[in-house]
Amino acid sequence: AGSDRVLTILSLFEVAKQIEEKTPDSKFERISRIDKMIQDYLIEHTEFKAEMLIARIAIARLAKNNSTIESLSHEFIDMNPLTIQKEKSRGFSQYQRISWSNVYSWCLSSYTTNQSDGLANAVLAGCLVQIQKKSDALGFVKVAFHRLPSDKFVKGLLAYTLQISSMNEEVKSLLSHEEEKNLTRLSIIALAQVCEKEKTSDCNVKYWNQLSLIDKADPSAFLGLMNFYIEKNDFVSAKKIVEEGISRQPSSADLD
Repeated sequence: AGSDRVLTILSLFEVAKQIEEKTPDSKFERISRIDKMIQDYLIEHTEFKAEMLIARIAIARLAKNNSTIESLSHEFIDMNPLTIQKEKSRGFSQYQRISWSNVYSWCLSSYTTNQSDGLANAVLAGCLVQIQKKSDALGFVKVAFHRLPSDKFVKGLLAYTLQISSMNEEVKSLLSHEEEKNLTRLSIIALAQVCEKEKTSDCNVKYWNQLSLIDKADPSAFLGLMNFYIEKNDFVSAKKIVEEGISRQPSSADLD
């Protein structure tokens, strides 16, 4: 029943497209109610956050609410792919009913009708990262960054996509003058992984610790720090990191 409920909610923005009211206000009120239903459902079903964000972005575009489009798009493109993979591995039968190919089709649909929109390009790139089509993602996120060069979340997605494409020098060049306070989740992950590749452990630890300050439950920080201590043969510290990670994420398949 839960999975059917999710599928119904995720299709609501398709219904909203077909709403024909006599006055625009009543149409937007209906769209607002649909968005509220999704927000309420997310409170108890955080494992569907990525899918719900895509649905909410589509609804915000229907309502022509630009500030909401921006904030939701930023939240989506800055999601840690490892976190999403963790949720998928936790055994939620409902999650298995939601296909990333469907989410991608919604992203593509939004992009098709908003090709000149930088955020639409960025969201599509984010979807492509999630389904591990990094070369395609890189093309779209470069377009997004060209149109939104001052958007730190788009820059973070570009940095992450460059890093998973083994373009470490480009990552360092992109973020070399970025103030620490402006680094997003994906920017920090990209820089930490560049440090790992280059065996510069001091900066590696610096970024993983910085990530844990942004989100205490982000699995990348704990896994990164754990691997660092294991490589140093400091198994006592590694054990403490694992225990702390498990305490913050009791259902984490990655840290069990």
